[in-house]
Amino acid sequence: LLLFVVMSSSVVVYNSLGLVDESAMELFEAAGLLAASLRGSPRAATEFPSLIWLLRDFTLQLPSDSADTYLEKSLSGRTQTKAALSSLFSRITCRTLVRPMYDDRGLSGLSDPRDERLRSEFIRQADELAALVRRGVGRVAGRPPTGPLIVLKLEEVAKALNARRLPCMENLNVC
Repeated sequence: LLLFVVMSSSVVVYNSLGLVDESAMELFEAAGLLAASLRGSPRAATEFPSLIWLLRDFTLQLPSDSADTYLEKSLSGRTQTKAALSSLFSRITCRTLVRPMYDDRGLSGLSDPRDERLRSEFIRQADELAALVRRGVGRVAGRPPTGPLIVLKLEEVAKALNARRLPCMENLNVC
């Protein structure tokens, strides 16, 4: 499923809780190995999506380090994971989101994304994340993505993966 998402997206947001963990690294390693086993010509780097590794409810203080530096440190010594990530994504960045509220019991009653009970730091980080995702959204066949064009792209990706090859997206630029 992860490989299907990667091959059909221009931005992948991997949403994990807390810290970078072993199971996430193993998931990316497996997807990288599967992609490497598929037949077909190598895709151009511009055809690969960017990855935003989102760490929700992040509690560590990063006084001088950025989230990207934290991710790099977490991946140090993980040659296979780094190789898999590099083979699947054109750009990798890490972002954090603090807990939305200090008291989670209030979350179930939220209906307004700008509710005054939400932490201002959470709102700022969520706005920055949304802007980052919007900047990464691409085009399909040179046009803004529309329903029919996205369906066409998804069909091409599914057909290619079912044939155990990488999809050729030259005419369907990433969406």
